Amino acid sequence: MSIWKIWCDGACAPTNPGPCAWGSVIESPTGERREQFGFIHPMGTNNKELWQALHREYQAREVTLEWVRGHNGHPENERADRLANQGLRSTETRSQ
Repeated sequence: MSIWKIWCDGACAPTNPGPCAWGSVIESPTGERREQFGFIHPMGTNNKELWQALHREYQAREVTLEWVRGHNGHPENERADRLANQGLRSTETRSQ
């Protein structure tokens, strides 16, 4: 079985809800890593179809979810947090 690991985090500013972004660190079964971040466009409850599609993909695979306490020194989670904040800063520069 191939095991992929994904650590992710989000950031909002100046308040939550407010402008938001996400960051993730993805590790493949071979140990290759990829980092990414992006802006979360406000979609409200109009994204039901997206969540349903995600849930179908989740059900089609063997997935284990593990909660990691944020801001507690976990290296990959801390990196995901920095990426999320980088994504948030990138939205600020686009809006100016």
